[in-house]
Amino acid sequence: MVLDVNTTIFVYLLSYIISCVFCGLSYQYDKYARYKSKFVSFLLLFLTAMPFSLLCANRDEYTGFDTWNYMIGYFNMQYGIDESAMTDGGFNYIFIFLQYIFYGIFEKSVQYWLFFMAAIPLLIVSYTMKKNAKTGFEYTLGYFLFLLYLSPIMMDQSRQFFSISIGMLALYCLRENDKKRALLLILLALFLHESILILLVIYLFAREKVESKWLSYGSLIIVLLVSAFFIHFFVSVIVSFLPAKYLYIQEQAHAETSGLAWIVDLMPLCLIMFVYYKYKIDNGKNNFPLELCALSAIPFRLAGYMSFFIMRLSYYGEAVCILLLIDIFKFLPRGKVVFWSFVILLFFFFHWYIDFVLLELNDAIPYSSAT
Repeated sequence: MVLDVNTTIFVYLLSYIISCVFCGLSYQYDKYARYKSKFVSFLLLFLTAMPFSLLCANRDEYTGFDTWNYMIGYFNMQYGIDESAMTDGGFNYIFIFLQYIFYGIFEKSVQYWLFFMAAIPLLIVSYTMKKNAKTGFEYTLGYFLFLLYLSPIMMDQSRQFFSISIGMLALYCLRENDKKRALLLILLALFLHESILILLVIYLFAREKVESKWLSYGSLIIVLLVSAFFIHFFVSVIVSFLPAKYLYIQEQAHAETSGLAWIVDLMPLCLIMFVYYKYKIDNGKNNFPLELCALSAIPFRLAGYMSFFIMRLSYYGEAVCILLLIDIFKFLPRGKVVFWSFVILLFFFFHWYIDFVLLELNDAIPYSSAT
Protein backbone atom coordinates (compact mmCIF):
# COMPACT_ATOMS: atom_id res chain seq x y z
CA MET A 1 0.00 0.00 0.00
CA VAL A 2 1.42 3.35 -1.09
CA LEU A 3 0.48 6.38 1.02
CA ASP A 4 0.03 9.71 -0.70
CA VAL A 5 2.53 12.45 0.08
CA ASN A 6 0.34 14.36 2.56
CA THR A 7 -0.49 11.19 4.50
CA THR A 8 3.19 10.23 4.53
CA ILE A 9 4.15 13.64 5.93
CA PHE A 10 1.50 13.26 8.64
CA VAL A 11 2.65 9.74 9.56
CA TYR A 12 6.33 10.71 9.71
CA LEU A 13 5.74 13.81 11.82
CA LEU A 14 3.35 11.91 14.09
CA SER A 15 6.05 9.29 14.70
CA TYR A 16 8.50 12.07 15.59
CA ILE A 17 6.07 13.70 18.01
CA ILE A 18 5.25 10.40 19.74
CA SER A 19 8.99 9.74 20.09
CA CYS A 20 9.43 13.15 21.69
CA VAL A 21 6.64 12.44 24.16
CA PHE A 22 8.47 9.29 25.24
CA CYS A 23 11.70 11.30 25.50
CA GLY A 24 10.01 13.58 28.00
CA LEU A 25 8.55 10.65 29.95
CA SER A 26 11.89 8.85 29.97
CA TYR A 27 13.76 11.89 31.27
CA GLN A 28 11.15 12.73 33.89
CA TYR A 29 11.07 9.16 35.18
CA ASP A 30 14.84 8.91 35.54
CA LYS A 31 15.09 12.28 37.24
CA TYR A 32 12.05 12.42 39.51
CA ALA A 33 10.77 8.88 40.13
CA ARG A 34 11.05 8.02 43.83
CA TYR A 35 11.45 4.30 43.22
CA LYS A 36 13.30 3.67 39.98
CA SER A 37 13.30 0.44 38.05
CA LYS A 38 16.01 -0.24 35.50
CA PHE A 39 13.51 -2.21 33.44
CA VAL A 40 11.02 0.70 33.29
CA SER A 41 13.85 3.13 32.55
CA PHE A 42 15.06 1.00 29.65
CA LEU A 43 11.51 0.44 28.40
CA LEU A 44 10.81 4.17 28.23
CA LEU A 45 14.12 4.72 26.47
CA PHE A 46 13.30 1.95 24.00
CA LEU A 47 9.89 3.47 23.32
CA THR A 48 11.60 6.64 22.05
CA ALA A 49 12.96 4.52 19.19
CA MET A 50 9.77 2.53 18.62
CA PRO A 51 7.55 4.76 16.40
CA PHE A 52 9.97 5.38 13.54
CA SER A 53 11.40 1.85 13.85
CA LEU A 54 7.92 0.44 13.22
CA LEU A 55 7.69 2.52 10.05
CA CYS A 56 11.07 1.16 8.95
CA ALA A 57 9.98 -2.40 9.72
CA ASN A 58 6.74 -2.18 7.79
CA ARG A 59 8.17 -0.59 4.64
CA ASP A 60 8.41 -2.53 1.42
CA GLU A 61 11.24 -2.57 -1.11
CA TYR A 62 10.03 0.66 -2.75
CA THR A 63 10.74 2.85 0.30
CA GLY A 64 14.47 3.53 0.46
CA PHE A 65 16.84 2.87 -2.43
CA ASP A 66 18.80 0.16 -0.60
CA THR A 67 15.86 -1.56 1.10
CA TRP A 68 15.65 -4.24 -1.57
CA ASN A 69 19.37 -4.96 -1.17
CA TYR A 70 18.89 -5.49 2.58
CA MET A 71 16.00 -7.84 1.86
CA ILE A 72 18.05 -9.82 -0.65
CA GLY A 73 20.95 -10.02 1.78
CA TYR A 74 18.59 -11.26 4.48
CA PHE A 75 16.98 -13.94 2.33
CA ASN A 76 20.42 -15.08 1.13
CA MET A 77 21.15 -16.15 4.69
CA GLN A 78 19.28 -19.37 3.93
CA TYR A 79 22.48 -20.43 2.18
CA GLY A 80 24.56 -19.77 5.32
CA ILE A 81 27.53 -17.50 5.91
CA ASP A 82 30.18 -18.32 3.36
CA GLU A 83 33.41 -16.50 2.61
CA SER A 84 31.93 -14.33 -0.14
CA ALA A 85 29.05 -13.15 2.08
CA MET A 86 31.45 -12.29 4.90
CA THR A 87 33.77 -10.22 2.73
CA ASP A 88 31.37 -8.59 0.30
CA GLY A 89 30.83 -4.89 1.09
CA GLY A 90 33.85 -4.36 3.33
CA PHE A 91 34.34 -5.14 7.01
CA ASN A 92 30.66 -5.72 7.82
CA TYR A 93 31.24 -9.02 9.63
CA ILE A 94 29.07 -8.18 12.65
CA PHE A 95 26.24 -7.01 10.40
CA ILE A 96 26.29 -10.25 8.40
CA PHE A 97 26.46 -12.33 11.58
CA LEU A 98 23.46 -10.52 13.11
CA GLN A 99 21.59 -10.98 9.86
CA TYR A 100 22.31 -14.70 9.98
CA ILE A 101 21.07 -14.94 13.59
CA PHE A 102 17.82 -13.14 12.76
CA TYR A 103 17.20 -15.39 9.77
CA GLY A 104 17.75 -18.43 11.98
CA ILE A 105 15.12 -17.18 14.43
CA PHE A 106 12.50 -15.51 12.20
CA GLU A 107 13.30 -17.12 8.83
CA LYS A 108 11.42 -15.30 6.03
CA SER A 109 9.89 -12.60 8.28
CA VAL A 110 12.21 -9.83 7.08
CA GLN A 111 10.21 -7.17 8.97
CA TYR A 112 11.87 -8.18 12.25
CA TRP A 113 15.28 -7.58 10.69
CA LEU A 114 14.23 -4.20 9.28
CA PHE A 115 12.88 -3.23 12.71
CA PHE A 116 16.12 -4.23 14.41
CA MET A 117 18.21 -2.23 11.90
CA ALA A 118 16.30 0.93 12.83
CA ALA A 119 15.57 0.37 16.53
CA ILE A 120 19.11 -0.31 17.75
CA PRO A 121 20.73 2.77 16.12
CA LEU A 122 17.86 5.01 17.29
CA LEU A 123 18.10 3.54 20.78
CA ILE A 124 21.82 4.37 20.90
CA VAL A 125 21.18 7.88 19.57
CA SER A 126 18.44 8.44 22.15
CA TYR A 127 20.69 7.18 24.94
CA THR A 128 23.54 9.45 23.82
CA MET A 129 21.28 12.50 23.58
CA LYS A 130 19.93 11.76 27.04
CA LYS A 131 23.40 11.44 28.55
CA ASN A 132 24.46 14.66 26.84
CA ALA A 133 21.45 16.75 27.94
CA LYS A 134 21.01 18.68 31.14
CA THR A 135 17.23 19.05 30.89
CA GLY A 136 14.36 17.11 29.38
CA PHE A 137 13.85 19.91 26.85
CA GLU A 138 17.43 19.60 25.57
CA TYR A 139 17.10 15.81 25.29
CA THR A 140 13.80 16.01 23.43
CA LEU A 141 14.99 18.79 21.14
CA GLY A 142 18.19 16.96 20.24
CA TYR A 143 16.39 13.73 19.42
CA PHE A 144 13.73 15.56 17.39
CA LEU A 145 16.40 17.38 15.38
CA PHE A 146 18.14 14.08 14.66
CA LEU A 147 14.89 12.57 13.39
CA LEU A 148 14.17 15.57 11.17
CA TYR A 149 17.72 15.74 9.83
CA LEU A 150 18.64 12.11 9.28
CA SER A 151 15.85 9.61 9.93
CA PRO A 152 14.54 9.47 6.31
CA ILE A 153 18.06 8.47 5.23
CA MET A 154 17.72 5.46 7.55
CA MET A 155 15.06 4.15 5.19
CA ASP A 156 17.83 3.93 2.59
CA GLN A 157 21.26 3.50 4.20
CA SER A 158 20.30 1.51 7.29
CA ARG A 159 23.60 -0.30 7.78
CA GLN A 160 25.64 2.89 7.96
CA PHE A 161 23.39 4.21 10.72
CA PHE A 162 24.51 1.42 13.00
CA SER A 163 27.97 2.90 12.62
CA ILE A 164 26.80 6.52 12.95
CA SER A 165 24.96 5.88 16.21
CA ILE A 166 27.92 4.05 17.73
CA GLY A 167 30.21 6.83 16.47
CA MET A 168 28.09 9.45 18.27
CA LEU A 169 28.38 7.49 21.50
CA ALA A 170 32.13 7.04 20.97
CA LEU A 171 32.70 10.78 20.57
CA TYR A 172 30.58 11.46 23.65
CA CYS A 173 32.80 9.05 25.59
CA LEU A 174 35.91 10.72 24.20
CA ARG A 175 34.62 14.12 25.31
CA GLU A 176 34.14 12.67 28.80
CA ASN A 177 37.79 11.49 28.67
CA ASP A 178 36.81 7.81 28.43
CA LYS A 179 39.37 7.11 25.69
CA LYS A 180 39.43 3.32 25.93
CA ARG A 181 35.67 2.96 25.60
CA ALA A 182 35.64 5.44 22.71
CA LEU A 183 38.28 3.45 20.83
CA LEU A 184 36.52 0.14 21.47
CA LEU A 185 33.24 1.57 20.16
CA ILE A 186 34.90 2.89 17.00
CA LEU A 187 36.56 -0.48 16.36
CA LEU A 188 33.24 -2.24 16.95
CA ALA A 189 31.51 0.05 14.45
CA LEU A 190 34.26 -0.67 11.91
CA PHE A 191 32.87 -4.21 11.59
CA LEU A 192 29.48 -2.74 10.69
CA HIS A 193 30.48 -0.07 8.16
CA GLU A 194 33.95 1.05 7.04
CA SER A 195 32.94 4.72 6.81
CA ILE A 196 33.60 4.91 10.58
CA LEU A 197 37.30 5.17 9.67
CA ILE A 198 36.79 8.94 9.53
CA LEU A 199 36.17 8.89 13.30
CA LEU A 200 39.23 6.72 13.86
CA VAL A 201 41.32 9.43 12.18
CA ILE A 202 39.69 12.09 14.39
CA TYR A 203 40.34 9.94 17.46
CA LEU A 204 44.04 9.60 16.65
CA PHE A 205 44.48 13.36 16.15
CA ALA A 206 42.19 14.74 18.86
CA ARG A 207 41.94 12.24 21.70
CA GLU A 208 43.83 14.58 24.04
CA LYS A 209 42.09 17.65 25.44
CA VAL A 210 43.01 20.83 23.57
CA GLU A 211 43.51 23.88 25.76
CA SER A 212 44.26 26.36 22.96
CA LYS A 213 41.32 28.29 21.53
CA TRP A 214 43.47 29.11 18.52
CA LEU A 215 43.47 25.47 17.41
CA SER A 216 39.69 25.25 17.75
CA TYR A 217 39.01 28.43 15.78
CA GLY A 218 41.91 27.73 13.41
CA SER A 219 40.27 24.42 12.45
CA LEU A 220 37.08 26.31 11.64
CA ILE A 221 38.96 28.74 9.37
CA ILE A 222 40.85 25.94 7.58
CA VAL A 223 37.69 23.95 6.94
CA LEU A 224 35.90 27.01 5.55
CA LEU A 225 38.86 27.84 3.28
CA VAL A 226 39.08 24.27 1.97
CA SER A 227 35.33 24.17 1.39
CA ALA A 228 35.31 27.51 -0.45
CA PHE A 229 38.46 27.32 -2.58
CA PHE A 230 39.99 23.83 -2.58
CA ILE A 231 37.04 21.46 -2.72
CA HIS A 232 38.18 19.78 -5.98
CA PHE A 233 41.60 19.12 -4.51
CA PHE A 234 39.93 17.80 -1.36
CA VAL A 235 37.85 15.37 -3.44
CA SER A 236 40.89 14.13 -5.36
CA VAL A 237 42.71 13.43 -2.08
CA ILE A 238 39.78 11.61 -0.48
CA VAL A 239 39.06 9.56 -3.61
CA SER A 240 42.66 8.32 -3.62
CA PHE A 241 41.93 6.56 -0.31
CA LEU A 242 38.59 5.05 -1.34
CA PRO A 243 38.24 1.34 -2.08
CA ALA A 244 38.09 0.53 -5.78
CA LYS A 245 34.37 -0.28 -5.68
CA TYR A 246 33.59 3.35 -4.79
CA LEU A 247 35.47 4.84 -7.73
CA TYR A 248 32.65 3.69 -10.01
CA ILE A 249 30.16 5.50 -7.78
CA GLN A 250 32.33 8.60 -7.92
CA GLU A 251 32.28 8.61 -11.73
CA GLN A 252 28.55 7.92 -11.99
CA ALA A 253 27.50 10.38 -9.29
CA HIS A 254 29.32 13.39 -10.77
CA ALA A 255 26.84 16.14 -11.52
CA GLU A 256 26.68 19.91 -11.67
CA THR A 257 24.09 21.56 -9.47
CA SER A 258 22.93 25.03 -8.52
CA GLY A 259 24.13 27.04 -5.57
CA LEU A 260 20.64 26.88 -4.06
CA ALA A 261 20.97 23.12 -3.55
CA TRP A 262 24.09 23.27 -1.41
CA ILE A 263 22.71 26.21 0.55
CA VAL A 264 19.69 24.07 1.49
CA ASP A 265 21.91 21.09 2.33
CA LEU A 266 24.35 23.05 4.46
CA MET A 267 22.11 25.53 6.21
CA PRO A 268 21.05 23.35 9.21
CA LEU A 269 24.65 22.36 9.93
CA CYS A 270 26.06 25.85 9.42
CA LEU A 271 23.35 27.42 11.61
CA ILE A 272 24.16 25.07 14.48
CA MET A 273 27.90 25.66 14.14
CA PHE A 274 27.26 29.43 14.07
CA VAL A 275 25.35 29.19 17.37
CA TYR A 276 28.02 26.93 18.84
CA TYR A 277 30.96 29.19 18.03
CA LYS A 278 29.03 32.34 18.93
CA TYR A 279 28.45 31.12 22.50
CA LYS A 280 31.36 28.70 22.83
CA ILE A 281 32.87 28.54 26.33
CA ASP A 282 35.42 26.34 28.05
CA ASN A 283 33.32 23.84 29.99
CA GLY A 284 36.24 21.61 30.94
CA LYS A 285 35.30 18.95 28.38
CA ASN A 286 37.24 17.77 25.34
CA ASN A 287 34.94 19.16 22.65
CA PHE A 288 37.65 19.35 19.99
CA PRO A 289 36.97 15.87 18.48
CA LEU A 290 33.28 16.71 18.17
CA GLU A 291 34.13 20.07 16.59
CA LEU A 292 36.40 18.40 14.01
CA CYS A 293 33.75 15.80 13.21
CA ALA A 294 30.98 18.41 12.84
CA LEU A 295 33.13 20.73 10.73
CA SER A 296 34.19 17.86 8.46
CA ALA A 297 30.58 17.55 7.32
CA ILE A 298 30.88 20.85 5.40
CA PRO A 299 33.51 19.75 2.84
CA PHE A 300 32.13 16.20 2.77
CA ARG A 301 28.67 17.51 1.95
CA LEU A 302 29.99 19.83 -0.78
CA ALA A 303 32.11 17.00 -2.19
CA GLY A 304 28.94 14.97 -2.37
CA TYR A 305 28.02 16.74 -5.58
CA MET A 306 30.97 14.92 -7.16
CA SER A 307 31.03 11.71 -5.14
CA PHE A 308 28.03 10.11 -3.48
CA PHE A 309 30.20 8.03 -1.14
CA ILE A 310 32.13 11.06 0.15
CA MET A 311 28.82 12.79 0.82
CA ARG A 312 27.83 9.86 3.08
CA LEU A 313 30.81 10.68 5.30
CA SER A 314 29.05 13.95 6.17
CA TYR A 315 26.37 12.06 8.14
CA TYR A 316 28.74 11.66 11.09
CA GLY A 317 29.33 15.40 11.40
CA GLU A 318 25.67 16.21 10.84
CA ALA A 319 24.70 13.92 13.72
CA VAL A 320 27.45 15.13 16.05
CA CYS A 321 26.69 18.83 15.50
CA ILE A 322 23.42 18.26 17.38
CA LEU A 323 25.40 17.10 20.41
CA LEU A 324 27.40 20.33 20.27
CA LEU A 325 24.22 22.38 20.09
CA ILE A 326 22.68 20.67 23.11
CA ASP A 327 25.96 21.06 24.99
CA ILE A 328 26.09 24.82 24.40
CA PHE A 329 22.40 25.22 25.34
CA LYS A 330 23.29 24.14 28.89
CA PHE A 331 25.01 27.48 29.46
CA LEU A 332 22.60 29.87 27.72
CA PRO A 333 19.76 31.86 29.31
CA ARG A 334 16.30 30.39 28.78
CA GLY A 335 15.28 33.19 26.41
CA LYS A 336 18.18 32.54 24.03
CA VAL A 337 17.58 28.78 24.17
CA VAL A 338 13.93 29.28 23.20
CA PHE A 339 14.81 31.72 20.40
CA TRP A 340 17.54 29.60 18.83
CA SER A 341 15.50 26.43 19.26
CA PHE A 342 12.66 27.98 17.27
CA VAL A 343 14.97 29.26 14.53
CA ILE A 344 16.85 25.97 14.22
CA LEU A 345 13.65 23.90 14.19
CA LEU A 346 12.33 26.13 11.41
CA PHE A 347 15.48 25.64 9.33
CA PHE A 348 15.54 21.90 9.97
CA PHE A 349 11.92 21.49 8.91
CA PHE A 350 12.56 23.59 5.81
CA HIS A 351 15.49 21.33 4.94
CA TRP A 352 13.44 18.17 5.66
CA TYR A 353 10.57 19.34 3.47
CA ILE A 354 12.74 20.32 0.49
CA ASP A 355 15.09 17.34 0.54
CA PHE A 356 12.74 14.52 1.41
CA VAL A 357 9.30 15.74 0.31
CA LEU A 358 9.90 17.91 -2.75
CA LEU A 359 13.09 16.30 -4.06
CA GLU A 360 12.23 12.80 -2.76
CA LEU A 361 15.83 12.13 -1.76
CA ASN A 362 16.61 8.61 -0.48
CA ASP A 363 13.19 7.54 -1.78
CA ALA A 364 11.67 7.81 1.70
CA ILE A 365 8.59 9.78 0.62
CA PRO A 366 5.98 8.71 -0.38
CA TYR A 367 5.94 5.81 2.08
CA SER A 368 5.12 2.37 0.73
CA SER A 369 3.89 -0.19 3.24
CA ALA A 370 4.39 -3.95 3.07
CA THR A 371 0.89 -4.55 4.46
